[in-house]
Order: sequence, then C-alpha cells, then structure tokens
Amino acid sequence: MTPQAEQPAVRRPAKRKRWGLRTLGFLLLGMLAVVVSSAQGYHSIGTMGCTLIGLGGAAYCSVRGWRAMESNEWSKFIRRR
Repeated sequence: MTPQAEQPAVRRPAKRKRWGLRTLGFLLLGMLAVVVSSAQGYHSIGTMGCTLIGLGGAAYCSVRGWRAMESNEWSKFIRRR
C-alpha cells in the first residue's frame, strides 16, 4: 500500500460567506450611481436602477451577515469593545 492510501481523507471546513465585503460592493455600486447621476445632472433609468439595486443588495447582505453570526460570536464582539 502507498502512504497516501493509509491516511484518512481530511475535509477542509466550508468557506464562510463574506457578507461584509458583499455589502461594501453593493454600497459602492449605489455610490457610483449617485456620483454619475450628479455629474449628469439628472437620474436616468440606469442610474436610478443601480442606486436601488445597490441599496437593496446592501440591506439584504447586511441582514444575512447578522444572521450568519453564531451566538458565541456575539459575545466576543461585545466583549472586545
């Protein structure tokens, strides 16, 4: 037998979703749409849509991020402050 066959398969833990980075990405999209509409002087359908998608996506990711935190992480978060 080879040494590889004797070792049990080790699974890596599943990656945690990075809700904070997703939230920042959506907020950046919304901010970019507001800056573009200010430069144009008016809102177009595209800039209004991007603003709404950016703010809606940021709200969704924020809620999912808060829910994804385990209960023991809340105590660690509060104690650090």
